[in-house]
Amino acid sequence: ADKFGKLWLIETAQNMIYTMRGVGGLGLAAPQVGLDLNMAIAIVSKIPTVMINPVILSKAEETIAIREGCLSCPGKEVRILRPAWIEVKYNSINGKENIRLFGQMDAIVVSHELDHLAGKLITDYVDAPE
Repeated sequence: ADKFGKLWLIETAQNMIYTMRGVGGLGLAAPQVGLDLNMAIAIVSKIPTVMINPVILSKAEETIAIREGCLSCPGKEVRILRPAWIEVKYNSINGKENIRLFGQMDAIVVSHELDHLAGKLITDYVDAPE
């Protein structure tokens, strides 16, 4: 992200948050808006959280399954098993390294967005049994 500059990164994150909110999303990853950038935004406890270069450090064996939709796959829903919690290391918009534990719905949203950064969509999953 250095080649683009900090101001560009902040403006890009703000535009992504605006776009995500405009379509009622809970998260948005840079590849979804055509950017080759390892950045995702997730609504965590109602606050947009910008994660740059996120890496999952650990995750629960226990899973939660909900039907997920995706802005990239309009009208499609897939029931996906997600870890009940994940621990993620990422840089914030101002470059600070964070290690954060996300649980329940936050873990689902963050996992979904990190899938996008790995090139994976909900349609790559098979519906989990009810």
